[in-house]
Amino acid sequence: MIRTFLLYALIFACILGPHSALPHLFTCLSTKPENLDPRLKPVHKRVLSKWLSQKKGWRLATEADCDCAEDIARMKQGFDGPWKAVPDYQPYYAAGDFNSDGIEDFAVALIDPGRATKQFAVAIFNGPFIEGKPQPEALFSDGFELVGCGFVFGPPRPKPYRLVVGRFESDNALLFAPRGNGYIIK
Repeated sequence: MIRTFLLYALIFACILGPHSALPHLFTCLSTKPENLDPRLKPVHKRVLSKWLSQKKGWRLATEADCDCAEDIARMKQGFDGPWKAVPDYQPYYAAGDFNSDGIEDFAVALIDPGRATKQFAVAIFNGPFIEGKPQPEALFSDGFELVGCGFVFGPPRPKPYRLVVGRFESDNALLFAPRGNGYIIK
């Protein structure tokens, strides 16, 4: 019965197109913590799920959105020299102390599947993440073209480490520099 409903819903979504309300049904289902990428830390899943429930239409970007399977495989295996392997690499999720306050933060790339073109948004959340307390984003900015790109944070880059997103094996990247309680994009 559920399979039949989902099949009909998918067919109607394809017929009605991306601007119908039906695709948002699937987006709502994907905002539950258990439906988010398993590589996200549980506390990050909780914060992101709650935040996404208020940002209608947005969903976490996936490896399939990146269209960069070879680059992801290289990140997981590591490169020669100072670049170490990151076995659980996800191009659109990063965690670390982005603002140098000693507390872990996290960043995600998002997609609004209701838009005609694949434009990404970046959301950064500063820790600490306290149960029951609303967690506003420190940065939310959209309109990025991130196909073939991924987040990088930490060594072998020099300290203070900064979150960057850009094409793999390229120096052309966006840097998210902390400023006050938020970030500026350089």
